[in-house]
Amino acid sequence: MKNKTLAFLFAVLSWNLHLLASESSVVTFNLHSESYDHVIEIFEPLDLGYNFLVSNEEKTFKETPSSTSYIYRYENAYPANFRITVDNRAFDLILLADDTVQVDIYPDRKTPDWIEFSGANAEGQKLKNEWRDTKGKDFDILVHIFEEQKMDYRKIVEEVEKAVDRKIGILDSIVGTKSVSPTFKTLMKKDVYSTYYFDEIEMFNVILSGKKYGQIPSADSLAIRNIQRQLFEKHNPFCTSNLLSVTGQMYFGLYLRTNEFNSISSKKLLADFGPYNSYGILPDELQKSQLGKAIVVDYVYGVESFDKKKGIDFFSKKFPDSQYLPYIRRFQQKEEQILKDKTKPDFEISIDTANAISTIKTLKELHETYFKGKKIFIDVWATWCLPCKQEFAFASELDSLVKANDITLVFLSIDDLKLKNFWIKNIQNYQLKGYHFLANKSIQKDIFKDQSISIPRYIYMDENGTIITDDAPRPHSMKELKLLFSKK
Repeated sequence: MKNKTLAFLFAVLSWNLHLLASESSVVTFNLHSESYDHVIEIFEPLDLGYNFLVSNEEKTFKETPSSTSYIYRYENAYPANFRITVDNRAFDLILLADDTVQVDIYPDRKTPDWIEFSGANAEGQKLKNEWRDTKGKDFDILVHIFEEQKMDYRKIVEEVEKAVDRKIGILDSIVGTKSVSPTFKTLMKKDVYSTYYFDEIEMFNVILSGKKYGQIPSADSLAIRNIQRQLFEKHNPFCTSNLLSVTGQMYFGLYLRTNEFNSISSKKLLADFGPYNSYGILPDELQKSQLGKAIVVDYVYGVESFDKKKGIDFFSKKFPDSQYLPYIRRFQQKEEQILKDKTKPDFEISIDTANAISTIKTLKELHETYFKGKKIFIDVWATWCLPCKQEFAFASELDSLVKANDITLVFLSIDDLKLKNFWIKNIQNYQLKGYHFLANKSIQKDIFKDQSISIPRYIYMDENGTIITDDAPRPHSMKELKLLFSKK
């Protein structure tokens, strides 16, 4: 089995060269809005892999008319799957060789039709984003199958395949008749397989762990592992086109975590990448993509899962042409500057390290206890929330604005208390001036009521502790915040 697995791993790792081209693709973004300060960010693939971590281009529309256009050209390898955000609200865009695409954006709409596509593969673009927004329905289908079939594992596999075929059938119905190319269909088809097989294999892992039906017979364990192996063989996780989607990368990562993979990788472990040491077995192109992403993940999310200095030294020497390297260098420079700044005394950051607010139950009580007679602007965030951290890029502007309006800046983190040290480190790394507290469950309940937790969230309270708005504009919408703060 070991030799078979190795053959499976290395036989299919090269790109299909006919999918690559040098032609330039052009995307025209048309923004339709009556309001101002919309931010479009474009996340190009890096090292041929889907990128959701660092944007390579950002366009801010200030004082715009009700409609404006922005043209973007992409001239690297194809196919490419972009992540586009408008005010941190995301959608995907697939570009093939020499595509011309138009995207009409209506940021004020709260419905799925806030983006409209025309041009190359328009129906496919629309369908991809509809599926992106409804992935929970796919998971619900699988949950129903597993619940209905119980421990009839073969029947589960059959029913999941029927669900996959139904979804792919939707793709088949639009190919050709609505100008969706076969290559576009192939990429979406792989995304369907990655989505369903990832969840199916993980659900089988729950059964193997004993959390579903308790300890299962060894014969059942062998049967399940054989099914998982067959699924991996059917939809190869090491096909590099999987790197083009976030679900494909998740599926790829799932295979890397299996015992079978770890058993063949022991002699090729890397030395300096902690939980990513098993990437040593990967061919260079995949290793470059995955290690680059791992380094950026550590920076973006503020974690320290491995020694970044040693890891970056290894990475930069082995992969000097990596598209991740310029971003990694910027993160390094920013971190070095932060370390220099930490040597200076700063009396504008106050952190409740003793968790003194643990008994406070409401925002009103928090205001009465610490900020009586003051207007406060509250940033509700968490260390694991990437959109929250993206807003920290506007911290300096926000700090100046609140000071000009005699408003006190308060940060409430919904992190678990066990992450206290990590929370403190994040505050220091981002140099977030203001008052910092860990929000207990009572305060969180007061903030979100019976609604689901959604962050970042911004709350504005007056000097009497009355909530003016519990859904204030985000810091990147500085003009809207100025209008809010100027109201009497």
